[in-house]
Amino acid sequence: RPDERFRAEATLLLRTDRVADVIQAVPEATALVRQGVLLSPTYEYRTEFLFTGLDAIKPEMIREATADARSAAQQFAEDSGSAVGGIKSATQGYFSIEDLDSYTPQTKRVRVVTTIDYALE
Repeated sequence: RPDERFRAEATLLLRTDRVADVIQAVPEATALVRQGVLLSPTYEYRTEFLFTGLDAIKPEMIREATADARSAAQQFAEDSGSAVGGIKSATQGYFSIEDLDSYTPQTKRVRVVTTIDYALE
């Protein structure tokens, strides 16, 4: 085998909303290996799937968080022999977007943190 005379490295950045096609294409990279292309995955350049649809789901998430807070307030009221009054204060905290797990980075878990204070009467 002759000494190496040339070496090239490239990083590929692909932006698409066709996630299913990307998932299908990644394993097919082995065809490149069979042709002699050295693929060396690193943690620095791993496949990432970024969720960009937060604005579309945000209103429903806030609606659900508000309903959950009302339900919790109702339970507090029942346990204490009170009634739930109006909202004294409410804040929308942060939204977090995380991979469901390391094996399915295309599936995300989106959470919202809200704080709602109700008056108990």
